[in-house]
Amino acid sequence: MNITITGGGTGGHLFPAIAIAQEFQLRDSTHAIQFIGSARGIEAQVLPRAGYLLETVDIKGFAGKRLFKKIESLVSILPAIVRARRLLRAFGSEIVIGVGGYISFPAVMAGRILGLPVVLHEQNSVPGLCNRILGLCSRRIFITYAESKRFFPVRKTMHSGLPLRTLPNVDSNVERGRDLFI
Repeated sequence: MNITITGGGTGGHLFPAIAIAQEFQLRDSTHAIQFIGSARGIEAQVLPRAGYLLETVDIKGFAGKRLFKKIESLVSILPAIVRARRLLRAFGSEIVIGVGGYISFPAVMAGRILGLPVVLHEQNSVPGLCNRILGLCSRRIFITYAESKRFFPVRKTMHSGLPLRTLPNVDSNVERGRDLFI
């Protein structure tokens, strides 16, 4: 299965995304994983070093910005969705998993436009604006904290907890693991 995972900007979004990728690959090593994120987020540093394919889209943040920056953000959405759609089609994505952060918006929306199954994972007790919006068009929403259930449609929300990743070669090379993920 070709799986696209999208989100990032912070480690709080990225590291659960890596855990999700690792779990898919543990269950079936033939799964192909593509990440869609930002060239400016932590994902641009971590994912290539961890051996994952990272494609980037350019979109501006919206929440907490002044009027001019909000307008810039709105203008950046359509080109980002178009690029994400191209990336999903080129990769042959069969599912899109959004993990939060405004960078996940284009790929999740592009997946929805393409008719792909779209799911979210929310790591926070209070979801960000992006995941609250995307929750309306997602097939399933997995949450870390039961308290965040109130922000999403109940029938599609499942309390799954926080995905945890494994560090490579921790026993034999602690420094490599620390350098890779911090």
